[in-house]
Amino acid sequence: MVDLARTKFSSLQYCDFIYKAPDKGGRLFLFLHGYMQKAYTIYNKFESLIKPGDGILAPNGAYPIPVKVKDNWKHGYSWYFYNPNTREYPIDTDVAVSFIKTLLNEKNLNEHKITAIGFSQGGYLTPYLAQNIPQIDHIIGMACEFKTNRLDEGKRFDFRADQVHGGCDDLVNIEHAKENHRAILKLGARGSFIEFPEEKHEYCDVFISKVVEFMQLTD
Repeated sequence: MVDLARTKFSSLQYCDFIYKAPDKGGRLFLFLHGYMQKAYTIYNKFESLIKPGDGILAPNGAYPIPVKVKDNWKHGYSWYFYNPNTREYPIDTDVAVSFIKTLLNEKNLNEHKITAIGFSQGGYLTPYLAQNIPQIDHIIGMACEFKTNRLDEGKRFDFRADQVHGGCDDLVNIEHAKENHRAILKLGARGSFIEFPEEKHEYCDVFISKVVEFMQLTD
């Protein structure tokens, strides 16, 4: 078999997103959905809970994923591609980081402090964004891991990193999530890990309530 070569280049890309501009001095809340979800999936959980003056940015992921269901087609989105069997990233987080940075620039949002909130795959992405986008000073993950072994120890960790996780999550191991959260704190971040023993891998009321509490922490 012939090996594939790989290169990186800039190209035209579309991005559909939900946006409410923050007022001058307002905070931007960046919402990142999970794998095979859409912007509305997470936006609908939090839209009514944003304080007046703050802004919302909820994009669809960088990669559309079409799936045939009976006689119809539906699609969701992905931020990157990870193979859990081989533990390899055929497409890593670099493209998603560039994707979000470009969108922030397009909307002239570089003067606002940003809290990045992600569910599952979107939560995995948040520390990579924080390391590469200085305005992000707070990340909140739901049902995810902060993969510290893949973060760049030479880059910034001066951000807050909070997390909520369900004890009955059958997709993301809670002990691994706890271990990675402890590791990111040792690297310089600050924050809390909250476990809800009865919850699964889903948006649930206790997750949302706790995330809203975390959203008020902008130290």
